Amino acid sequence: MKPRGSNTLGYGSTMDVVKEGHKLGLNAVQIAKQYGITYAAVRGGAYRLGIILPSVNGRAGYGHVKSLVFQEMDSGLTIRQIAEKHGLKVSSVKCVNDSFKLGISRSKRR
Repeated sequence: MKPRGSNTLGYGSTMDVVKEGHKLGLNAVQIAKQYGITYAAVRGGAYRLGIILPSVNGRAGYGHVKSLVFQEMDSGLTIRQIAEKHGLKVSSVKCVNDSFKLGISRSKRR
């Protein structure tokens, strides 16, 4: 087993391995195990190559919540309704709304 944080393949070889694993549809953990490199090396290589690897634990990738909130921006739904509709945390939707000043209402006004 390799020590944490090490990568003995070298920069170019690691990039080749990440590309190959991505073509096979493997996630970062599977690529690391199959090729004997660390998870961090795989994630770093994928980041530098601009490759989005499949989720490791079933969670959505980075930017997923933001894209859903932007899609629902003009729908007239409240923050809570958007969260419930897409199975998101209310705090996540609220954070996107506040960060980008989208103006989505927190509750329906009567």
